[in-house]
Amino acid sequence: MRASSTSFLFATLLLLGACTHLQGSGETLEQIERRRFAAMVAQDVAALEPMLAEELRYVHSNGQLENKPQFLETVRAGRIRYVSIEVREIEVRLYDDVGLASGLILVGGRLSGQALQLELRYTDAYVRRDGRWQLVAWQTTRVPTSQ
Repeated sequence: MRASSTSFLFATLLLLGACTHLQGSGETLEQIERRRFAAMVAQDVAALEPMLAEELRYVHSNGQLENKPQFLETVRAGRIRYVSIEVREIEVRLYDDVGLASGLILVGGRLSGQALQLELRYTDAYVRRDGRWQLVAWQTTRVPTSQ
């Protein structure tokens, strides 16, 4: 390989690596997503709160819309008790200070005392502020069960 080709390859690999990691933290958006899901399962509102933007709009798979305080209270009070969140697929795209994630998750939990197991497709949006990423929008859709 010629020197210029080697330099180009090295620069490209370096750029690709930078695009998948978040500035300053070394944590990828996928890792942040997984950490957020773990905080929801643990009902760890203290860990969850800084991950969420003040203007959060959280749309559950049943169409219910919550803002940040409402969603944190839902988790804290266990109105929806997340028992498990298994990530089956995840794709992250970064655009400067905006990060989009979409994927497929399997959620186990309890809603109003009733057990639930949902397969959900989701798309969410993060913004980078003061060197950290915060969730601004979450939208899920239930995957139909096969008959």
